[in-house]
Amino acid sequence: MQPDTGESTASIEARADASVIDRVLGALQRPGATLVKPPKLTSYFVDFGDGPVGEWEGGGRLSPAAVKRLERDKKIKWVGTGRYALIDGASS
Repeated sequence: MQPDTGESTASIEARADASVIDRVLGALQRPGATLVKPPKLTSYFVDFGDGPVGEWEGGGRLSPAAVKRLERDKKIKWVGTGRYALIDGASS
């Protein structure tokens, strides 16, 4: 379904991902930080160990497509169900 603007959901998500990708990769450099997809949600959020955090707390939200792209580009790796971590030495 397209929003009233005529822009596709994929396009909106790609724009949103592009605006936070550097912040998310920076946040993942903190010790123990991972990307996690909470149950019943479709997006991934940064988790510093106490649960997912939003942008206002230094985290961010990424679409599943962005997470798969980061994994394909060898910037993050799968570390458990719905959870990814930064590969050592990888950054933006």
